[in-house]
Amino acid sequence: MAPAPSTAQTADRAFEVLDAIADEGAGRLTDIVARTGLERRVVSRLLASLVRADLIEPGPGGTYDLGSRLIEIGELAETRNPLRAKSRPVAQELMIRTRASTVIHRVRGSELSPVLVLTPTDVLAVSYPKRSRIPLHLGIGRAALAWLPPGEVAAVIDGAPLDHEVEAELDRVRATGVAISHGELVRGVTAVGAAIRTPEGRPVAVVVVAAPEGAHPERYADQVAAAAKQISSSLTPADRQRI
Repeated sequence: MAPAPSTAQTADRAFEVLDAIADEGAGRLTDIVARTGLERRVVSRLLASLVRADLIEPGPGGTYDLGSRLIEIGELAETRNPLRAKSRPVAQELMIRTRASTVIHRVRGSELSPVLVLTPTDVLAVSYPKRSRIPLHLGIGRAALAWLPPGEVAAVIDGAPLDHEVEAELDRVRATGVAISHGELVRGVTAVGAAIRTPEGRPVAVVVVAAPEGAHPERYADQVAAAAKQISSSLTPADRQRI
């Protein structure tokens, strides 16, 4: 008999099931098995547990979709995360004006982690990887890296590929206020990012617009920079401590 899975392993698998439904929509048991690569009996057991917790809801034709409890959790997360709450209206307006996917990333150590992803529905928009972590020395990560103290910048880029080019790019970011990434996160996608900073100038987050290269989102650089400044000014000292 196979050993019982650990609590951590069970939690990881449950998140795999939730992610599979969140990313690709409602599906039958066989669909979710195919998406996750987990054994049928494992997925069946996880679905039953998630349904009992109202995290997953059974639907017509034997399908499963996200449950109402996730909406409640999301609303709580929104109210408890000042970055999401304060940046959402600005990001929403930026998305409407640019007609491009608009993302807010938090600075987490030497990486960016997305906390808010908005995608327009009236145009062909890029599918932004919602759980991606972006190193600060790559692409739009440089929008934050450029504003870190020199010692921290050196620690991040030491040994990183093309570090001299990165240093030159950081000078451009400081001069223009934005970082532009051509296909570094997703092939064929251009992203423009600007740092959300404290009054002392330290980056705490990055606002990004991303669109297919042919849409030339770099033309929105000034709007992205303005959005970053607007969000920066809206964050109180208490907010910044909770980001």
